[in-house]
Amino acid sequence: MRRAQRNSAERRKPVLLLLAAVGVALVYTILCGGQGVRRYVELRHDLDMREGQAYERITRNLAMSEHLEGLRTDNRVLEQVARSTLGVVDENEIVIVFREPPGTHRH
Repeated sequence: MRRAQRNSAERRKPVLLLLAAVGVALVYTILCGGQGVRRYVELRHDLDMREGQAYERITRNLAMSEHLEGLRTDNRVLEQVARSTLGVVDENEIVIVFREPPGTHRH
């Protein structure tokens, strides 16, 4: 009987070694392979970054929409933009322009 058990165990040994090797290969592929955990972490980081960019764009678009609405409906906003962008001056205002001396550079 012992001999039969020993023969059976010896026959199972290569199968078990093969299964262990396949298991190790699968674990390595999952952890280090191109489509494994590393790739998941990279994709997750990329998704987080893109979500942040999308949030910034949405916020900026909302601010622009509010500013455009102000240009359509609020004369004060329109005047402020005309003054800062176009240099519009009221009739009773005096404009003084300061020039820098030659050789000085603004940073």
